[in-house]
Amino acid sequence: MGGRINGFLAGALFTSAFVYYTGEYIKKDSQFVSRQLRISETIINEGIIQGKQLTSPIAPAAPRGTTTGNAGKVESAKDIWNQEIINAANWLYSINYYKGLENLDYWANKLSGKLTDAVSNKLLDESREKK
Repeated sequence: MGGRINGFLAGALFTSAFVYYTGEYIKKDSQFVSRQLRISETIINEGIIQGKQLTSPIAPAAPRGTTTGNAGKVESAKDIWNQEIINAANWLYSINYYKGLENLDYWANKLSGKLTDAVSNKLLDESREKK
């Protein structure tokens, strides 16, 4: 009987902890969404509808380890290089290898068929000459 009570209490503890942390996550997420909606509303009302120039841009705080400044020339060159690599990879993925291999197989079968016909005809001619 004690095992059932302990199991029930463990399940109740797990369920209540799960519900509590889910509620905290939803509350934190709703605060973030609310803050973003307020920022968007301010930008729309003051910047677009009223035509005011916003004196200080309202931007969410950047997470740690990120920079918001302009990249240097080396970083720009790296970005261009990476974009070229991505374009090359996308081009390689766009090739229809199956169709190319199908054509190669067709021509290889046709060539091998002609080759075997030529060899068999030559062997038949040699065997006829020997008789």
